[in-house]
Amino acid sequence: MTDRRVARGRRELAAAVVGCVLGGALVLWGVGRGWLTISAPRPHPLPPLQRTVTGRAVDPLVAAMAVVALAGGIAMLATRRVGRLLVALLLTGSGVVVVVRSIPSLDGVSTSRAAALLTDHGGIVGVPAGAAFSTSAHPGWIGLSIAGGVLVAAAGLLALARAARWPAMGRRYDAPTAAAPSRPAEPSTERAHRELWDALDRGDDPTPPAVDASAAGERAAGDVAATGRGSPTDAVNHGGSDPDGSAAG
Repeated sequence: MTDRRVARGRRELAAAVVGCVLGGALVLWGVGRGWLTISAPRPHPLPPLQRTVTGRAVDPLVAAMAVVALAGGIAMLATRRVGRLLVALLLTGSGVVVVVRSIPSLDGVSTSRAAALLTDHGGIVGVPAGAAFSTSAHPGWIGLSIAGGVLVAAAGLLALARAARWPAMGRRYDAPTAAAPSRPAEPSTERAHRELWDALDRGDDPTPPAVDASAAGERAAGDVAATGRGSPTDAVNHGGSDPDGSAAG
């Protein structure tokens, strides 16, 4: 049962992410096309002034919400629990804003708004003061943006309702933590010096015991006197005589 629940959560998460990304792409595609065609009469012999205005120019906020939807789809994968719920809430609001701001454009815009749009897109040269502006909407592109907003809002609502049951990214995707710097190997000379100072601090004599030459000589003479024989060296120096004084050979 647990495996089935995890698999279901993954499918729901994938559906929400795809919905956000696809919905944001649809909105961006729609606002990049012509939403309105604005016309204004001009005196003869000038032809009527006519301009096609994109959805991005009509309402820049709609395009901004599309970018939020695209980013939110990626953020939903990288967040957990509370963070994912906040992202879902943001996505739901973005989709609602797209829909609410796009629907009025189906009926065109006011005369003052039309004049402002024409001024921003080539000017209104030759248009007499007080001229009546007419607008015609392109419902196909506006509807595409509305559909994208609905898709984003639906993905956000799905995340709000089910995000607590969705799996999160593994720990291996977390940012690596800074490892503690390793201590460099201590050279043997420095270690010997440190041990020498430690011995001095304890009151020990770190130097090897010195050999007393006089004491060693007296100990060797005592050994010779005890045995009654000289050393091999003494025998050679005295012409190889035996200890009783007779000559060798």
